[in-house]
Amino acid sequence: MKSLFFSFFLALLFLTSCKPATDTQPGDETSSPAHSLADASDHTALRARDHIGLYKGILPCADCEGIETSLYLMANNAYLLTKVYKGKDDKKAYKHIGDFDWNEEGTIVTLSNMEDAPNQFIIEETRAIQLDMEGKKIEGTLADNYVLTKH
Repeated sequence: MKSLFFSFFLALLFLTSCKPATDTQPGDETSSPAHSLADASDHTALRARDHIGLYKGILPCADCEGIETSLYLMANNAYLLTKVYKGKDDKKAYKHIGDFDWNEEGTIVTLSNMEDAPNQFIIEETRAIQLDMEGKKIEGTLADNYVLTKH
């Protein structure tokens, strides 16, 4: 039953994240260079809808080889987060499903249903950076290890 639900969820993910291509006309104001430059400083993943897709990576783990992590963000603000603890006897994939919300700036998502684990990510065009439990960027020698790459 779980695999049927998971298969349905993945099918829903792919159906909702497909969108038709739009044509731009030569006189369209959004295709002018001046318009592009004006919006360049106002670019966020939310506004550009660059956030939709799959982010993957191996995050640090205190008592294992690493946490193989996949984060699917969907256009309807739903997510699927899957974690596998590498080097553990238990090869189980832990799945979290829910909705996500954006901060006011449109740069950070907060995942619902994740009270006892880090649940915030800075979303950039090609990566998602996990924040600590207080929602702050992780600093220090391991900071670069808290990055998921967009696929």
